Amino acid sequence: MAQQGAKGLECDHVVAVEPAAVVEGGARGAHRLYVVLTRAVSRLDVVHARPLPFD
Repeated sequence: MAQQGAKGLECDHVVAVEPAAVVEGGARGAHRLYVVLTRAVSRLDVVHARPLPFD
């Protein structure tokens, strides 16, 4: 979901690519990743080569 104005938007299928880069992308990176991860209605795929930014 690359759209900045996607507030409240839900999608059937969401693909989150490189979550660590999203978190590192700015002061609100962790918030943006949360929004991406919670927009999927039916399916969420996470594609990454780097370690996930979670403890």
